[in-house]
Amino acid sequence: MSNKTKTLIILGFWLILALFFVAINEKIFMTGDEIRLKVRPVDPRDLLRGQYVVLNYDISNVDVKNNTDFKRKDRVYVTLQKEGEIYIFKEISTYKPTKSPYIKGQVDYIRWNYGKDNDSKTLNIKYGIENLFTKEKEAREIEKRLAKGGIAVIKLDKQGRAKVLRVE
Repeated sequence: MSNKTKTLIILGFWLILALFFVAINEKIFMTGDEIRLKVRPVDPRDLLRGQYVVLNYDISNVDVKNNTDFKRKDRVYVTLQKEGEIYIFKEISTYKPTKSPYIKGQVDYIRWNYGKDNDSKTLNIKYGIENLFTKEKEAREIEKRLAKGGIAVIKLDKQGRAKVLRVE
């Protein structure tokens, strides 16, 4: 086998691998269900990655009992329930639910709630849909429109993977 053939085989392998990962992400857009989540903006700028809006969802902070066994970096599944046109938090588990819709996330940090009600803690969960990259002008417009909150339109597949379509 010549060096040229070996090089073409290696390049072909890498091209197929890259296309595979693109196809996995695009599959969510093509086959996922469209849901709406309440959202609030955060800081819109990153010097290295460009202009974007950081989105904070109502389902990003989940209150649980202190006796539950959630740890930082745990993979969690948040079952969603439709209320009007919006999907809201229903329950959380470290096990994949048998019924949809649910969204897969990871516990970013845990805040213990001290005071009168000592029997709860708040889990901050990241779902991989917290950043919406846009043009600079568009990011500022989105941030202004979402100053009091808004709606993120999400594509959610049957495995709980999600992608942001747009914000309203």
